Amino acid sequence: MLRRAGITKDFISHLPETERRYYGLGPDGEPNGFLVDVGLGKIEGSLPAPTKEQLLEAGRAALQYNHSFGITSWLDPLADESVLATYRQLSERGELTAHVAAFPQVFARKPAEELARVQKLQQEFKGVPNLTISGVKIFADGVAEFPSQTAAMSKPYRSSGKNGELLFDPARFAELAIAADKQGLIVHVHALGDRAVKESLTG
Repeated sequence: MLRRAGITKDFISHLPETERRYYGLGPDGEPNGFLVDVGLGKIEGSLPAPTKEQLLEAGRAALQYNHSFGITSWLDPLADESVLATYRQLSERGELTAHVAAFPQVFARKPAEELARVQKLQQEFKGVPNLTISGVKIFADGVAEFPSQTAAMSKPYRSSGKNGELLFDPARFAELAIAADKQGLIVHVHALGDRAVKESLTG
């Protein structure tokens, strides 16, 4: 998979230092398979898209797995259109025997346009039994694991001297959060670093 995605020693050696942290390396400088954030996105782009049949089987497996633990409702924090369509297929077949609150991802780059897209999805999937689109998901930062360390911290990481990255502009996020609240949408924030948590709460 690393070769298919073009993640090689040569590829990483030509990346800016700020981007190398998304890839784990062995002592010889060869990629060791650790990928996060942008690195994970690069390899996902080389994977074939799942078919509708595969998504349907995955949905059935997820339902069975959750039911085995007595879980009868959950929040799906990254429900894109293909996932929503799968839930609808399951519901039409009488197989969606759990309630799902689905949250599409937003980025707070163009808040009005992004929320308009969510409203469109709400209308498209309105009335699907056991499925609601009741909020949105946004990433405030990345992860704290080495070597990525992209979770936004107020103090630098000892190993790198860097503070991680905030993935949204606080002013744009505040705009999105206020507008989403007025539309009755819950804002679900991925925030691991203390700076990301602070910006999410004060935004």
